[in-house]
Amino acid sequence: MTFVRLRRAALSGAVLGALVLSAAPPALAAAPTGSITGQVTTAAGQPAADTTVALYSGGENLRDFIGTTVTEPDGSYRFGGLKTAPYVLSFTPSGGPEQFYHRKSDLGAADDIAVTDGVATTVDEQLLASGTITGQIRDAAGTGVPDLLLSFTRHDESGFSYRLTDADGRYTVAVLPGTYTVSFRPLADSNQQQFVPGRLDEEEAKRFEVPADGEVVADDTVLGTGSLAGRLSTAAGTPAVGADVSLYSFRGNPAGNASTDSAGDFNITGLLAGSYQLSYYHGGLSQYYKGKLAPEQADPVVVTAGEETRVSDSLLATGSVRITAVDAVTGSIIGRFCVEDWCSNGTGRVTIPNRPTVPQQFRVYTDSPTYLMTDTEWITPVPNQTVNITVALHRAARVTATVLDRETRLPLRGVCVTALSVRDPRLPDGHGDCSNSAGVMTLGALKAGSYHLFADPIDDRSYGRQWVGPSGGTGDQRSAATVVAVAGTTVAGPTVLLDRAGAIGGRVTNETGAPVADVRVNLLGYQPGSGPPDDIVTDSDGRYEVTGLGPYAWPLLFQQDGFGQWSGGVANRHDATPVTVTAGGTSGYDLALRPGIELRGTVRSQDGRPLGGGHLMVHNTGTGDIISFTSIGNGAFSLPVLPNQSVQLSYGISDGGRYLSGPYVPCSGTEPAVFALPETGPFTIDMVICTR
Repeated sequence: MTFVRLRRAALSGAVLGALVLSAAPPALAAAPTGSITGQVTTAAGQPAADTTVALYSGGENLRDFIGTTVTEPDGSYRFGGLKTAPYVLSFTPSGGPEQFYHRKSDLGAADDIAVTDGVATTVDEQLLASGTITGQIRDAAGTGVPDLLLSFTRHDESGFSYRLTDADGRYTVAVLPGTYTVSFRPLADSNQQQFVPGRLDEEEAKRFEVPADGEVVADDTVLGTGSLAGRLSTAAGTPAVGADVSLYSFRGNPAGNASTDSAGDFNITGLLAGSYQLSYYHGGLSQYYKGKLAPEQADPVVVTAGEETRVSDSLLATGSVRITAVDAVTGSIIGRFCVEDWCSNGTGRVTIPNRPTVPQQFRVYTDSPTYLMTDTEWITPVPNQTVNITVALHRAARVTATVLDRETRLPLRGVCVTALSVRDPRLPDGHGDCSNSAGVMTLGALKAGSYHLFADPIDDRSYGRQWVGPSGGTGDQRSAATVVAVAGTTVAGPTVLLDRAGAIGGRVTNETGAPVADVRVNLLGYQPGSGPPDDIVTDSDGRYEVTGLGPYAWPLLFQQDGFGQWSGGVANRHDATPVTVTAGGTSGYDLALRPGIELRGTVRSQDGRPLGGGHLMVHNTGTGDIISFTSIGNGAFSLPVLPNQSVQLSYGISDGGRYLSGPYVPCSGTEPAVFALPETGPFTIDMVICTR
């Protein structure tokens, strides 16, 4: 038995065999007569009989389910009574995986099919080749486990399938070729997952490479179960009553929860054997076993099959922090400001109660763009006391500009402008401040310094994006006008003159000429956890199109899983091959990605502790752009980078209750370290972060 995707499982009353349309129209209205007809063939080119064909709405209504039919012995099918609209089709052969027109593995990537009332639209489809995952799930005694629902998650592209084990715990499922993990929930009334083979986290599961027309075996034995019991005390040694206790795998999958009773005791039963992370929430604070404030510092709690694991822990002592905010120049008290979720309400002071007695920082900000957001110094609260500190806030700078149509000189509304760093500019998640009906906009809360302006006409995409130049747009940041922002003042920026838009489209391949999917194509880089507002990704054939570009010469950044290179296959944006855009046209640019070398290493504190829970960024020293990035886990990293370039590193990682970030400066130095990457790898960098 195969289950279809969950988003379809919720449908009720789906009509099989023939499409059922909405209620009959009024007598005087003509019923729609558009149709979709076609033939489905197998990967070998033979008629695909008994294939379920499903119809969805397309376009902006993506993707409401409409109905299904089944192909005839010759592979033919038909949907009738369709009105003028875009539609989407899926094809599921008997016992095989679902695919979407045209030859896509995911509904969200499917191509729209334009249907016109009164016209028969022909849509033929050839099924993709499939592979097979087979295996058996046994219990600890070696007996097959029946009726166990298995999930097969495809990682190289989005997609997933389901299958139930038979009476002997065996299963076979047909899937599209790709990389899969296999998981199941072995315990009734529990959401705990087990990943093949015998893992609690997907990141530690085996990746099964399923080739076309091939078969892989994924057997597993269900983990045994145990329980966890413990006692939680306050810092004074009394029972911590009513604390929320949560148990997670070390990758964050929930395993169980409980509350402490009047004695501070808790108990969680029915746990899969393995290593877990234990947390408590009490009095508005979170804490981790044993006596830790951050999850990455938590000591593991090991649950053994057939046994009860017992633990004990105490809540950390707390104190209070009182913060006063003053103007950095005049020293006068600022009446209204906030510190995280606490606000002064005009008093000029904020008191933050019940803070653990470990070093921590607080973010201070005002509800107007008058002052810049500021982080406090590291503060260590004192048990049962109040620590007083004063924070100096610096006044923000502002920039005004007017946005006009270059030809007509008429004002344009809804053009968003962002002030970006002259070096290492990064597009934000959203858009900048936007122009009003008079074409006027103001950029607020800027640090004093030099900026370039980037304009994005989000209200009218017939205009193109641009770097704002002294007398018109440009695609090269080096030609942009420099705006010097001054603290506490508003300066006038250059007039933004917009041109009509064009596009760049093409295909991305690897060094062998094979198409590469899921490559992000951007005008500038971005930092992990944020990104540009328009995320362009290559499809399964490696094709992309970047629209809404001003008619200038643009460099493009191509990033795959964080590994980036500019058009021309270079690391330095200023050495990139620019692509010239024509208003109203689409310029072609294909790229064969260059392979990288491995950059690897370790990240540790001064006392040798491995650091993680964050990201490592590699910057090209010529521009400061992020040219590659990856996550840091257990104090180690590995990522591809282009060879023969000079780089610097930056990081954002957790260390207990602290978040450490910035350029990598060796503890013995004062300037960011520079590394010359060789022609071949691997190249190793062992980083020591100054944590004190």
